[in-house]
Amino acid sequence: MRRSTHRSNEPASVDIVRSVVRREAPVTAPGPNSPLPLPGGAGKPLKPNVRPLRSDVPVYLAAMGPRNVALAAEIADGWIPFLYSPEQPAAFADAVADGSSRRAPGLADLDVAPMVPVAFDPELGSCRDELRPLLALYAGGMGSAGANDVAREGSGRPNGSGARRSGGVTDGTAPGRLREFRGCS
Repeated sequence: MRRSTHRSNEPASVDIVRSVVRREAPVTAPGPNSPLPLPGGAGKPLKPNVRPLRSDVPVYLAAMGPRNVALAAEIADGWIPFLYSPEQPAAFADAVADGSSRRAPGLADLDVAPMVPVAFDPELGSCRDELRPLLALYAGGMGSAGANDVAREGSGRPNGSGARRSGGVTDGTAPGRLREFRGCS
């Protein structure tokens, strides 16, 4: 299995999107992960029928892992972090600096547009309750149980052994673990 950064790091990943939007010529890409047209297929290079309102539509990458964050800082117009805490900017500082050091001179400064889940209710506890399932999915349901600390430790089993996962959350215990996180208790 190829790593996701290998697929997205291929310059074609963002360049293909930019080529499609510019509509200057039929889109081709020789890369090993996204060859266009498909080798050996009956297809031919195509150009979109729809003309965009502008040819310089910014490309944003949603990324959380350090290599993908660095990649966004290197090749994209913007980065969409999820579960970003303005109180913890150092969590991504090294990755952003790493990618920015390789950023093409023609690109504007990286635009950071965090996805911020919100809930509205006069009761703060109700707002927290509204967001807990979403946070539980990402904190306890993403990745394998062997690589996800919340999934492993939140399973209620010694060392996470035999942890069952259901609906993206380990045995429903991840929300309880989330209450231990800052601001949720």
